[in-house]
Amino acid sequence: MIHFVKKSYFTLLELLIVLFIISFGVILTGVKIKEVYQEQRFLSESQQVLSHLAMAQDLMLIMDTDVQFKMTKNPESKQLTFWVQVEKPLEEAWARFVERKIELSAIQSYEFEGQSDDLIIEFSLGSMSQGILTLFEGKQDDSHRTDKRHFEIELPGYPTPLASKSSNSKQQQKKSDKSQLLYPIEVYEKLYADSDQQDPTS
Repeated sequence: MIHFVKKSYFTLLELLIVLFIISFGVILTGVKIKEVYQEQRFLSESQQVLSHLAMAQDLMLIMDTDVQFKMTKNPESKQLTFWVQVEKPLEEAWARFVERKIELSAIQSYEFEGQSDDLIIEFSLGSMSQGILTLFEGKQDDSHRTDKRHFEIELPGYPTPLASKSSNSKQQQKKSDKSQLLYPIEVYEKLYADSDQQDPTS
């Protein structure tokens, strides 16, 4: 007696449906990963700018000299570039580290007190640039730039420390100013108290 074994096979339609589901899942995952990567890259570059502004303020206080933070568009790569420039001469090794130019790719434009061209932020004892530096993911001529990610850095002026606020972090926006200070407030209170005592006009 001959026994026939019944085997089940996938039809072409079933295979196409499975492939479609897998492809759709891969596309969704890829889009999400790309979005997370772009967000992290933008925040990373924003933190770089913030840290260099903080470094410029530190150098002003430590070296008792004028320091400038500069940002401009590289004419060759068309990308934003920033660096710190110190008035007093630095040792070669320190100069390479402090004054090296850093190119940005995620940050495409900025605004500071109406300025959107070449940016110069002054750090000088007794006088410091004031305003809010806003870094944008969109380009300057992009009409939807404000809808994209942006990062705000507050420069209240001498002798107040810097503060920052990201458009992506609601929890960070709810924090108090003291939690956003880059340096311990006690350091500033002692520093400026000493300077007031030494001021002959006070």
